[in-house]
Amino acid sequence: MNGSSQTCDTFIEQTAFEYYKKEILPKNSIKKRFKITENLSRIFYLDASCLKNKIYNEKDIVPVPSLKYRQGYRFNFKEDKKLFRKVKSINKFSNNESYVEVSVAYKFDNRFFVVIREFIGAHGKTYTFEFDEKGNMIDYCLSSESLNLTVY
Repeated sequence: MNGSSQTCDTFIEQTAFEYYKKEILPKNSIKKRFKITENLSRIFYLDASCLKNKIYNEKDIVPVPSLKYRQGYRFNFKEDKKLFRKVKSINKFSNNESYVEVSVAYKFDNRFFVVIREFIGAHGKTYTFEFDEKGNMIDYCLSSESLNLTVY
């Protein structure tokens, strides 16, 4: 392990997103086109009791963006124009937006995690992906569902 960097050059954020796009989205039969930015979001805790190795409200997590991300590599959306529309920013305070956020990778107990949040209007789902130090996906789950209401 090199300081806070991942031990492999795998862009696990992209790996998690590809799995979400190919395996999770088709099962949800969503007809919306999602907004997405090429920048990774930040999270402040991990809470995934649905994983085989459960995690409860863990705040002692370390962001470890992949080497490729630190070198300027961003998500590849070229073949995804029917599902995603790349934008510079997303209005997260609107109940009318449909968007997806992908977090930077985080390390906890020699495991790496990527969180993907999907919002359709006010309804949100959070998926947590777990990877080993070599970039292999160990597990994933739907870690939470939420209803976000904006009060004016």
